[in-house]
Amino acid sequence: MEHDRQDDEKLDEAVEDMQSDADEMQERSEKLGDRIDETRSDWRAKQQDDAVPGAQPPLDDEAEHPPSKNS
Repeated sequence: MEHDRQDDEKLDEAVEDMQSDADEMQERSEKLGDRIDETRSDWRAKQQDDAVPGAQPPLDDEAEHPPSKNS
C-alpha cells in the first residue's frame, strides 16, 4: 500500500509540473503572438511611409525585372 501512495504522489507531482509547463508555454505563445501582431502592424505602417527606404513594395515593372547588381 505504501508503494502505491508513493507512486500516486510522484504522479501528482509530475502532473503539476506538466501543467505548470503547459501554462508557461501558453503564456509565451500569447506574448509571441502579440509581438508578431505588433511587428506586422509596424511593417505595414512603414510600407505606407515613403521616408522608409526599401519598405515600399516594388513597382510592377521592378517586380518583373529587378534592377541588376551591375547597374
